[in-house]
Amino acid sequence: MYLTEKQRRVYQFLENYFHKKGYPPTYEEIRQGLGFKSLNAVYKHLRQLESKGYLKSEWRNKKRALELLPLRVNAARIPFLGSVAAGSPIEPIEVPESIDVPESLLSGENNFALRVIGDSMVEEGIRDGDILIINK
Repeated sequence: MYLTEKQRRVYQFLENYFHKKGYPPTYEEIRQGLGFKSLNAVYKHLRQLESKGYLKSEWRNKKRALELLPLRVNAARIPFLGSVAAGSPIEPIEVPESIDVPESLLSGENNFALRVIGDSMVEEGIRDGDILIINK
């Protein structure tokens, strides 16, 4: 699974904190360190990292119960250029950042990603919210 730019920032913050202190940060330390406005944002990003296999945690009854799992070595970073409509044409929504994707999904060197908005391509297996990997 790929990491968005924000998820990569959270992962790198956790990695740096572990390296410097030898133990994981609290939610509040993560919130302050990354400038998030709420602890809910921290929780959301940690859950996403866990669901993608980059973090292991024991959420109950422990204040510092995070364990980082290694980043996947067979991943490549490609531009994530925003969103595109799957149905009626709309202006593309550009949000330039980058994501990590498995190298096995890439062909050539000019790849980029777009998030699908809409359900008009469900019959082809492309759903609202899916990420398309495109080779120029």
